Amino acid sequence: MKIRTEKQQIFAGGALRHPGLRSVEWIAVIIAVAVTVVTAARCAGENAQQSSFSLQTEEQTSAADEKLSLNTATEEELEDLPGIGPVLAGRIVAWREENGDFTSVENVMDVDGIGPSIWEAIEPFVTY
Repeated sequence: MKIRTEKQQIFAGGALRHPGLRSVEWIAVIIAVAVTVVTAARCAGENAQQSSFSLQTEEQTSAADEKLSLNTATEEELEDLPGIGPVLAGRIVAWREENGDFTSVENVMDVDGIGPSIWEAIEPFVTY
C-alpha cells in the first residue's frame, strides 16, 4: 500500500478560535475527517452546525483567490463556498431576487440560516 504524501488544503471553521485554510498531509486529512465525524455526532443533540470541515483541492484554493460576487453568482457557484450547500445557496439567490443586489458583503447575514460562523467562513471568498 502506498501512502499519499502530497499536501492538501483544508478549511476548518465554525467553533475554532482561528478558522481558515490549512495545508496538511493526507494522513492529517483522514484524522481530521474522523475527528470531525465524531465531534459532529456528539454535538448532534446540541448544535451540529457549530463545526464545519471541507476539503479543497489546489484548483479550488486558487479559485478562492478570486472573490465570488454575491450579486451575480449562481446557486452552483455559491455551493462552492465553505458551509454553503444547495439550501443556503437557494436562499441567497432568492433573497437577492426579492431584495435586489447586496450593498455590502455583510448583508448576506440577512439571509435566513447565515449567521456569524458561516459569515466568518465565506467572508474571505466573497464580494458584492
